[in-house]
Amino acid sequence: MQINEFKDREEFLKYYSPLRNERILVESRIKQEKKNNKKWELIGFCELCQKDTKFKLDSKNINFRESLKCEHCNLINRWRFMLAYLTKILQKMNKPSVFMYEQVTPLFKYAEKTFSNINLYGSEFLGYEKKPGEIVRNIRHEDSMNLSFNDNTFDVIVSTDVFEHVPDIHITLREAYRVLKENGTLLISIPFNISKKESIKRAVLENGKIKSLLPEMYHGNPMSAKGSLVFYDFGWDFLDFTRKAGFGDVFFLAYFSIFYGYIGNGFQSIIVAKKER
Repeated sequence: MQINEFKDREEFLKYYSPLRNERILVESRIKQEKKNNKKWELIGFCELCQKDTKFKLDSKNINFRESLKCEHCNLINRWRFMLAYLTKILQKMNKPSVFMYEQVTPLFKYAEKTFSNINLYGSEFLGYEKKPGEIVRNIRHEDSMNLSFNDNTFDVIVSTDVFEHVPDIHITLREAYRVLKENGTLLISIPFNISKKESIKRAVLENGKIKSLLPEMYHGNPMSAKGSLVFYDFGWDFLDFTRKAGFGDVFFLAYFSIFYGYIGNGFQSIIVAKKER
């Protein structure tokens, strides 16, 4: 597997540009094979399960990032890497506290079942009228911009495709920084546009009401049939947002592996931010 850390756009493009065409060509061939064979599966190895596996593509409109489910853990591409990366961090800790901005997803359920030696907390956003920390039908409500947790509570915070749905990313990042312990780590996956230096804001929350700045866009939400409204299309300044929130060591982590089923657009990525002393 090729995995690299980058501090900014220039570092990444210098590395990625010579590789892009070859990787995209390989992915195009895989798509063509899938198109011609409805039962197509990618033979590989699940880094999370530590088993040989078949990665499945379910949809007609092939989206590698949101598919390639392992036949054992049944987790998609981006979830598998996030949990595998989290596993490596947790191995160095004794009974760490971990918070995820999700609770009803397969990712959280897998973590709850598998990571026995951690204090794991999860939550969903249940509406602006709910109080942070309120429990509704065994689901904990948290607002990313006003978390109920005390300062310096968690060793690791995990956000998988959540931050594009928050009304104010700057407040959200400051809250994540606040509730992390010193030397704690924030792991983030977001839809990320590598061609854009600056993020685009699609909507704002004013006096409790949502105002659209661009045509409304929604992503899947396990708590809502309508989905979650997208407030941001993120570009490279997201790394600057994270640093301004207080995080010291922030990097864009790009990874690619056909063997592990980590493909899509020539690479996959997360952002890692550490709260230093």
